[in-house]
Amino acid sequence: MIISGDYTSEHYYFCVLWYKIAMRYCLYIALYTSYLLCCSCSIFQESKTEQHIVAPPSSPMSCKIKGQIIRILKPGDKDTGSVCFRYPCRAMVRIAEIMGCGSSIPFPSNQGDTIEIKFPFTLVNTARVFPRMKVQYPGLNNGDFFIADIEQHLKVGSGVEFTINGYELAAKPK
Repeated sequence: MIISGDYTSEHYYFCVLWYKIAMRYCLYIALYTSYLLCCSCSIFQESKTEQHIVAPPSSPMSCKIKGQIIRILKPGDKDTGSVCFRYPCRAMVRIAEIMGCGSSIPFPSNQGDTIEIKFPFTLVNTARVFPRMKVQYPGLNNGDFFIADIEQHLKVGSGVEFTINGYELAAKPK
């Protein structure tokens, strides 16, 4: 039992130990807070030479790509009521750049690959095919570059089908 004014060496050791722990904890908090402030104030900035914005893909099963239409495939949907029966909805696309992929991509594509992609809203100007659609796409032709989220869907049986629901036109790389 400790009586007021009577401190033992064990009590002194215990107090010094807790003081060291408290000071170390305060130091960690100060360093972490300084790091957060530096990051939020943009002290650690990327170099100005690489200023391309990489937008993340919209879902875990997609990749944001810059692609080039190599060849538009003829309409070939077997469903006569489908828009893809009358208008081209598939194209061979060369992946010019991969800007980011979601966490659940089963078969990642590589830059330079040429793959077949389905465009459910067709490759023609959507104002012509879907005049009441809120978002309009200008259509794509052979040689055009675009930026889009390419989604992967597993096919029945085996394989993967690539789909692009929306896109924006992009400049040709230099």
